[in-house]
Amino acid sequence: MLLVVVASVVEVPLIWELADTFNFFIVIPNVIALIYLAPKVVAEKDHMKEAVRMAKRLKAEEAAKKRASQG
Repeated sequence: MLLVVVASVVEVPLIWELADTFNFFIVIPNVIALIYLAPKVVAEKDHMKEAVRMAKRLKAEEAAKKRASQG
């Protein structure tokens, strides 16, 4: 409620400057988290690529067995 009263008295450019400043403060912990989690994201991506590769191989093997049993 106090911010509503303050915002009604303060000029608009100051409000925008404050908004930009607070957004900057929000960005700081997010960038720190991104830097901290980047190696984990890369590891998870590699794990997922391997899982997809394995699933494709298994699917191809099952299709080959099915064709061999039919023919």
